[in-house]
Amino acid sequence: MSSRRPVREMSSRRPLAPKPSRSEIVKAPGFLLPADLTRWAVACLRAVKMPQLDAEQIAASLVQTSLWGIDSHGIARLGHYLSRIQAGSIKVRTKIRVRGTGPGTAQVDGG
Repeated sequence: MSSRRPVREMSSRRPLAPKPSRSEIVKAPGFLLPADLTRWAVACLRAVKMPQLDAEQIAASLVQTSLWGIDSHGIARLGHYLSRIQAGSIKVRTKIRVRGTGPGTAQVDGG
């Protein structure tokens, strides 16, 4: 006798809702396209004097991480990073130094 539960038939599942069109999504209240959110994040980072390229890379990474569904490390972190930049615990202009410490290791100093 098997202790496994029977698998439900596919026909017993509710049908999925149709995927909304792009125009329906854009018209949804409170919805931002990833590109718009990225531009906003870049503007926030530039407002605290972060270099343009760094701001673009960080903003794109935060938005992409949110799109992957990892919100704890996505765009929700931006406010925390901005607060730390303003408090001085994150420097926006650093001189990164890399020192080889062994055949396959290195020490990275972000300033």
